[in-house]
Amino acid sequence: MRQLRVVFDRPAFIHSSDSEWSHGEQLQAIKDVEEFLSTGQLSTRDVRFVLRSLPASSVPGVRSHMSHVRRTLRALRRAVTPAVKAEQEGDYIEVVRLRSSIEAARVDLMRMVNSALNANDVGPIDFD
Repeated sequence: MRQLRVVFDRPAFIHSSDSEWSHGEQLQAIKDVEEFLSTGQLSTRDVRFVLRSLPASSVPGVRSHMSHVRRTLRALRRAVTPAVKAEQEGDYIEVVRLRSSIEAARVDLMRMVNSALNANDVGPIDFD
């Protein structure tokens, strides 16, 4: 659970979508976390391993929380993906329109992650 805290304590999750990073970077962070949840490995952009552990779904006591975390992570991915496409097309009006759904999904995800952390006596992540 401490490693799960490290994985989610990233700008793409703790700051609102109107921060300086792009939605493409946020989507990459989501993919990185999905890989960590599946394999137990978190890599940097140049493929150096940052964390190695058992996949979260195989850790007793953590497994029950992972389905909820994965579901809310998928919801965030579904919200971010159209914004990435709009950014690539230069449709910033659409990006602004999508921001509220991205924010709702991001906040839901972080609440779910904090709930899992709290249930396992790991301190919560502060987020916007």
